[in-house]
Amino acid sequence: MCLARQHIAPRWNGRWATSEFGWAIARGKRHYLINRMPYSDHVKLHASAGFRILSEKKLRRVDGFVREDFSKPFSSMSQEDAGTQLAFLVSRYE
Repeated sequence: MCLARQHIAPRWNGRWATSEFGWAIARGKRHYLINRMPYSDHVKLHASAGFRILSEKKLRRVDGFVREDFSKPFSSMSQEDAGTQLAFLVSRYE
């Protein structure tokens, strides 16, 4: 899963620094735009759907916005989530 900006913001993790109003403008009338959930939320949903992660590889970055620059809903995410840009999961449905 790619958690990067998808050309919406100037930095790779900019979607977490964008206000709700700014995000609404960026989304426009599209029915879908990349979601803003952090990695740990994706993993929780993965597990709640009955999948068990057998292997994972993450690409972490230290550049981009820092958590203090994130908008309020995202300012308390973990440092691990704030730095995870990309993840590859191998899972099994159980």
